Amino acid sequence: MMIKDPYNFDEENLLVKKTKRAILQFAHVSLAFFILILLLRLVEVGVMVKSYQSPENWFQVSIYAFLLDFLLFLKISFFLFIIYLVAVQMVVGDRRTQTYIYAGVTSFTVVVALLLTKYFYTTLLPLGDDIYGYSFSEISQTALAGASVDVFSILFFLTLLGLLWILVIYFSKLVFIPFKAAVGFILASFLAILSGISFLPESKRFKSEFDYNLAVNKTGFFFQKSYDYFTRNEPEVDIYAENYIEDAVQGSNLEGINSFKYVDAKYPFLRENDAKDVLGNFFDKFDGPPNIIYIQVEGLGRAFSGEGAYLGSFTPFLDSLAQKSLYFENFLAAQGRTFASLPSVLGSLPFAEHGFADLGNKMPHHLNLINILKANNYHTRFLSGFDLAFDNEGLYLQKSNIDETVSISNFGSGYKQMPSNSGGFTWGYGDMDLMLKSALYLNKVPSKPGLTIIQTVSMHTPYQVLNQPQYVEKFEKQLNALRLSDDKKEDYRKYKSIYSTILYSDDAVRAFINNYSKNPAYNNTIFIISGDHRLPEIPIATKIDRYHVPLLIYSPKLKRTARIKSISSHLDITPSILAFLNVNYNLKVPKLVNFIGSGLDTVRSFRSVHKYPLMQTKNELNDFVYGKFFLNQNTLYAIDDRMGLEPVENEQKKIQLLNELKQYKTINNNVSKGNKLLPDSLYLKFSKF
Repeated sequence: MMIKDPYNFDEENLLVKKTKRAILQFAHVSLAFFILILLLRLVEVGVMVKSYQSPENWFQVSIYAFLLDFLLFLKISFFLFIIYLVAVQMVVGDRRTQTYIYAGVTSFTVVVALLLTKYFYTTLLPLGDDIYGYSFSEISQTALAGASVDVFSILFFLTLLGLLWILVIYFSKLVFIPFKAAVGFILASFLAILSGISFLPESKRFKSEFDYNLAVNKTGFFFQKSYDYFTRNEPEVDIYAENYIEDAVQGSNLEGINSFKYVDAKYPFLRENDAKDVLGNFFDKFDGPPNIIYIQVEGLGRAFSGEGAYLGSFTPFLDSLAQKSLYFENFLAAQGRTFASLPSVLGSLPFAEHGFADLGNKMPHHLNLINILKANNYHTRFLSGFDLAFDNEGLYLQKSNIDETVSISNFGSGYKQMPSNSGGFTWGYGDMDLMLKSALYLNKVPSKPGLTIIQTVSMHTPYQVLNQPQYVEKFEKQLNALRLSDDKKEDYRKYKSIYSTILYSDDAVRAFINNYSKNPAYNNTIFIISGDHRLPEIPIATKIDRYHVPLLIYSPKLKRTARIKSISSHLDITPSILAFLNVNYNLKVPKLVNFIGSGLDTVRSFRSVHKYPLMQTKNELNDFVYGKFFLNQNTLYAIDDRMGLEPVENEQKKIQLLNELKQYKTINNNVSKGNKLLPDSLYLKFSKF
C-alpha cells in the first residue's frame, strides 16, 4: 500500500497544486528562520550584558525585543514566500532544491543581521541611514577601525549558518502544521506589510537610550531607516514669499529666544551681525589681538568629564583647567558625529544634506573664523594626525583659505602612529604625539597673531593608544577616587580601553598646555577646548546626551572665572569670538553674516535663549533645540539644568518646534542645491588669498 505524500494535493490544476504545496512547505521551513532570529537575539543580549551592562528595565526590553523580532520575521517572510513560490512554480527540481533555495536566501538575511549586530556591539548604536552619507572609502575606513577578527567569531558565524541549514532541511521533512494555519501565516505576513507598523518604537517609553537601542531589532532598524530615507518628502516652505523675512523674525522673537534680522530672501541665511561682546569683561587687556587656539577633542562628552558628570569624571587635567576658565557645563555639539564639527565651530554653518563639507567642490562661498581672521592679518593653521580626506575636512579647510595644514601625510619623523587593531588599521598619530608636535610647531610660526585649530582622534574606536597599560593603571586609580562599589567597578572595567584612552587624551592636552606655556606667545593666547560630540561606545543616557559636551575658554589673561549653566552650542563660538575681537581690538568683521548661531550665553544660571537644529548623523536631521525644549523625531522633551530630558505632552509647543525645524530644513535644502549663502562682494571683502 502506497503512503500518500502530504505535500501532494488532490488538485487537477497543476498551478493550484504547486501553490498549496509551496504554502505548506514554506510554513514549515520558516520555523527554522524564526528560531535563528530568536537565537541571534539571545546571543546579542547575552553578549551585550556580559560586555557592557544590563538594561534598566529587563521586562520592557524583553517584550519589545520579542515583538520587534516577530514583526521582522513576519515582514521578511512575505517576501521570502514570493521567492519560494516562484521557486516551486518555476525551478526545475524536487522539494530538496527548493529547500536549498530558501536556505540560501535566508542565509543572506542572517549574514546581514550578524553584521548589523556586530556593528551595534562595536558602537552601541544601531546602524541606520547614516551609511548613505559616506563614501565607500569612508565606510571602509570606519569599518576597519572597528573590525576585530578572531577564530571564535568566525566559528560562531559558520556555526549559526550551519545550524540554519540543518534546521531548514529538518523542518522541510516534517508535516505538523495544518494547511489553514499555513495560509493564516502567509496572510499575517502580508497584513504586517500593509499595516505599516514601524520597527522604531517611541524612545520616550524607555528608561535609557541603551535600553532602546538594545530592544530594537537591528535589521528592522536598518530597513526602516533606509525606507524612510529613500521615501521621505519634506514639506516645502516658500522662502521667496514676500512675508518670509518678516515672519522669520517675528516668529522667533518669543519667550526670550534670540531673533535674527534677515535681509535678503535670495540668501536666506544672510542676516545682520548683531552678536554682542559677552567675553571682553572676563579678560585683562592683551598685547594686541590675541592668538586663538581651538582644541577639538574627539568624543569628549560631559557624561565623563567635569564636575557633576553622571559617569564620574575621567579628565582630571581638564577638570583642573575648568577651575581657571570660563566653563560651559551645559554646552551642545551641533552634530552627533564629526562630519559637521569644523563647519559648525568655525563657520556656524547650515548642515546642507549630509553636512556642509560633504558638498565638496559645490560648497558655496561663506564667511568663517578662518577667512575673516586671515583678512585681519592672522596666520591660520590646522594640525591633526589623521587623513584629512575623511569627512572632506581637508577640502573645507582649503576652501576656507587656511595657510597651513598638518596631517598624517606630512606629520614628520620622530613620531609613532597609534597601535593597529586586529584588522591592521590605525587612524594615524595619537593625541600625545599630536600635542607634542603642535607645541613644537608653534614655536616656529610667524610672529603675527595666529589662529590654530588642533583636532585629536584617539578617543575613537578601536581605543588603542601607545602606553595603554600605564593609562589602565590610572583608570584603576580613578575608580578608587570615585569611591565606587566593587560591583560598580566591574561594570566600569567593561569599558576600560575607552576610559584609559580618555585619560590618555586628557594627559595629552595637559602636555600641550604645559609645553606651550614656555612659549612667549602663551600670555597672549586664548585657548578654547571642546568635544566634537560625546562618544557613543559607553551607553548613552538620553537623546541629547550625544550632543552634550564641555566648553572651556582659558587664558593667562582671564581675570575672573565662571561656571556657566546657560545653554549654548558650537554654532555660537565664532559669532562671540569675532564680536570680542571687533569690540576690543578693532578687528574688521562683516556687518552681514551667514551664521546659524547668535553667540555664547554667559549667564551663570540655567536658561536657554537659543534655537537651532542638531544633526545626529549625516542623514538624520530630526533634532531641534528651542529654549528649554528639545524635539527628537516627533517627541517633545523639557531640558533640565543638568541636561536631562523629561517627555512633555504639549501639542501646541511640539507643533511650534516641528514648524521651526521644517522651515530650517527647507532653507537648508536650498543650500544643498547650490544656492549662495552671501553676495560675492561680501565674500571677497573678507577672503584673503
